[in-house]
Amino acid sequence: MNGRRPSRYFTAALSFMLLAILSLELALADSPTRWGPETLRSLPEPSKPAHAPPRTEQGGHTSPEAWLDELAKGEMGVRGVGQYQRFADPWYIVLRPFTWEHTPKSGKKAYLPTVSVPKGFVTDFASIPRAFWTWLRPDGRYAQPAVLHDYLYWRQDVPRKVADLIFYEAMLDVGVDRTTAGLVYWAVRRDIAGLGGGPAWRENARKKRSGLRRRLRRFPDGDPTMTWDEWRRKPGVF
Repeated sequence: MNGRRPSRYFTAALSFMLLAILSLELALADSPTRWGPETLRSLPEPSKPAHAPPRTEQGGHTSPEAWLDELAKGEMGVRGVGQYQRFADPWYIVLRPFTWEHTPKSGKKAYLPTVSVPKGFVTDFASIPRAFWTWLRPDGRYAQPAVLHDYLYWRQDVPRKVADLIFYEAMLDVGVDRTTAGLVYWAVRRDIAGLGGGPAWRENARKKRSGLRRRLRRFPDGDPTMTWDEWRRKPGVF
């Protein structure tokens, strides 16, 4: 060292940088998107119901496709109305975006992130195992939790456990009783006989790596024979 003191401009710049780094660390520490192992372990989980709820009346809907058609009808409203356009195969386009915000019933501070499902997202509700669909009535308002869950399983920008907790809380928001919501949550969490959400999570990760996209910019013009697989291969739809 030559004994020269650092200039006041250098000192000020260094102080500013250190302050910025500290502020960033504090912000990240309180961010709901920073999901370390300890944070995940600290998240409250619903208790596992002792008994399964009775299955809902299907009203003559004997196939998953018919159940999905009923689910996608009507309105659902938490800051947006979800409406869908169906392909010939059981895939649905979200025509109106919607947003879900965590509002814990206990009055505690929200610990789950806000989620916005964009217009053009394509869903088949596959993140919910079909074996458990009959525990949710084929009612349009129940479509929102299902689409939220499917969107989060596709995006994978939060851990799977967080996606499943959001699904549980969203079910409560639209009026699903705690027993049913808790049972579906635990069924999705536990990969029993390949029926949980794990296979869908892993399959989505594989498809994303292969380059598959699921948010459309251009929609089919009412062609009842058009399938999702055919449409996604057309140029300019994404």
